[in-house]
Amino acid sequence: MVYAAPASQDMFLGNRKLDKGNIWYSDFKPWLDIYREAAVNGLAGNAFFLQDVIVIDFKQHRFGIATPTK
Repeated sequence: MVYAAPASQDMFLGNRKLDKGNIWYSDFKPWLDIYREAAVNGLAGNAFFLQDVIVIDFKQHRFGIATPTK
C-alpha cells in the first residue's frame, strides 16, 4: 500500500520552494530501509516537475532544474 498526505511544511529542492503537494509513504520493508538511510519520512514524487527538467551531474555531485522555454 502507498499512502499520501498533504505536506505539513514548506518543501524545497535546493533553494527553489515547491508548491504545496502530497508526501507519499509506503510501509513496504525495502522502502522503510530507504527512508531510514536517507533520513526522510516519505517521497514527494515527480508531480512538482512535470513542466521542468531535472539535471543530475553524478560526476560533480550537483543537480539543477531547467525550465524549458516556450
